[in-house]
Amino acid sequence: MDPNAIQEILNKMLLLEESQVTLYSALAAKAPNEELFYGLQRLAKIESDHVKAIENKLKSLFPAPEEAISNLKNALTDGGLKIFGSTVSAVQGLTGLGPLLRAGAAAEEKAMADYRQHIAQIKDFELRDMFWEHLIDEELHYFWLKKKGEQLN
Repeated sequence: MDPNAIQEILNKMLLLEESQVTLYSALAAKAPNEELFYGLQRLAKIESDHVKAIENKLKSLFPAPEEAISNLKNALTDGGLKIFGSTVSAVQGLTGLGPLLRAGAAAEEKAMADYRQHIAQIKDFELRDMFWEHLIDEELHYFWLKKKGEQLN
């Protein structure tokens, strides 16, 4: 696969994983009970680990000055993810946590589809292994979020 295509895939998955960290952190802050708080915090931690793994893979495959990587990450965070977190908090006040957990499950479903598609395209074994690990985590998150969302109705 073309290195530019691999870099594009990694950047896409990095943004997706970062948005999930923001989502689960925002939801945990508003969780009505300890089980949801700790569960959502755990999901955020796992997604944060995915972010670190993808960042490390990007750095190893596409060495760039450390400052450029830091600036890109800060721009993404400042630009979109903070607004995303604020929007989640505002919407939660209007709809309750159940629909947002189900929306999180839908986001996980999208991530699962993306990981499957990329696994089928990529030949690099290390990258495929990382994506398989992330896919399995996303599936576990999907089922947990779906169940908790249904329980809140």
